[in-house]
Amino acid sequence: MRAERVLAMIAAGGLCGCTGQPASPVSAATEAPVAAVSAEWAAISGTYEVVAVRRASLTAAPLDPDSDNSDLLGEVVTLDSAGIKSPGGECVPDGLIGSEGPDVIDTDPMLADLRLPGLDEAEPQPGRVYTVTCSDGSSVPVYMADRRAIAIPWDNGASYLIAERPLTPQQVKHLQEELIDMKFQSGPASTDWTEDGLTGLRAYYDYRKLGDDAYNFYRPVLTSGLLDGLGVEEQD
Repeated sequence: MRAERVLAMIAAGGLCGCTGQPASPVSAATEAPVAAVSAEWAAISGTYEVVAVRRASLTAAPLDPDSDNSDLLGEVVTLDSAGIKSPGGECVPDGLIGSEGPDVIDTDPMLADLRLPGLDEAEPQPGRVYTVTCSDGSSVPVYMADRRAIAIPWDNGASYLIAERPLTPQQVKHLQEELIDMKFQSGPASTDWTEDGLTGLRAYYDYRKLGDDAYNFYRPVLTSGLLDGLGVEEQD
């Protein structure tokens, strides 16, 4: 039985010695790895919305980054230690392994917007890979370079599902108001992503993107790096 499950059962009073006495206290050495796993889950847990589906750059026919009409747009991905749900199915997590980059986020130009640094940062966000092992023996890689956005391999690794933590309608409107003030969007601001809003968002990403990034994506991902300095995340 995995250590984290043992701890959970102890906390619930469900694991006792065969004599009916409570199990002996868990040592600090056992608590340390469990705390680390909990921190990893805290980093990725949440509800995400698919905002783009892009072909991996090494596939024979990369998807045009200037358009995205996938029927997966708007689908919800939930990541939680109790269960993972995505358009590809469900997973009952059995473990979580985090590893530092470099990884595909650091090297694939089709994911360049995920690693956009903040305004005061000179270097791209470092990539991080989380591998979730499922109770059925399968595994789900989760690529993350920013706390707001993830990419999940799709179609046997030929594509990426790119998802972000959704903004509230008020946050979307505030972001568009900022884009209008900076002359990237003609207006008016909306609580939805209209074509005018997307045009302004693309123009702002083109202004902010790193010099060697080749693509100006149809729908740049709203990472913390892109939102930095706009006051969006402070809005209710």
